Amino acid sequence: MNAKDKTGTTLHQMAFFTKVEYWVLRRLEAEGQKMADEVKARLERLDAVIDNHRNSIPPDNPAFVQILSWLDIAQQTYTVEFLQSCQPGFFQQLVAFCHSQRLNDPNADLFLKRLEVLMRTTLLNRICSKENVEYVLSILQPTS
Repeated sequence: MNAKDKTGTTLHQMAFFTKVEYWVLRRLEAEGQKMADEVKARLERLDAVIDNHRNSIPPDNPAFVQILSWLDIAQQTYTVEFLQSCQPGFFQQLVAFCHSQRLNDPNADLFLKRLEVLMRTTLLNRICSKENVEYVLSILQPTS
C-alpha cells in the first residue's frame, strides 16, 4: 500500500479500529478508568485522522474497490456503511460504478457478488424468521 494513498491509509486505520475493538473492551474491564481515559484519547486521535480523509474517498475509484476486495465481508460492509454515513449517495454510486465495471474488473464483480449474497441472506433471514414461520404455520394448519 502506498503511504501517500489517502484511501489506503484511511481503510488501514479503519481496519485497525475494528481489530482492536474486542481487545479494548477486555482491557477496559481489567484495568479500569485510567486505561479507559488513555484508550479514549487514542481513539479520538484515530477518529480525527479518519475525519480528515473520509470525505475524499471517491466511490468510483478502482483502487478503492480493490482495497475492498482485500477485506472480509464484515469489514467491507462496515467500511461502506461508514462511508455512506459520511457521504450521502456513496453506496449508490459505488454500486453503479461496480455494475459498469463488472465485466472488466474482477474486484468490482467480487463486490457485487458479495452484496448479492448479503442481500439474499438478509432476505432469507426475514422470510425464515420465527415470527414468519409461525404465521405461515397458523395459516396452513387447520383450526380445531
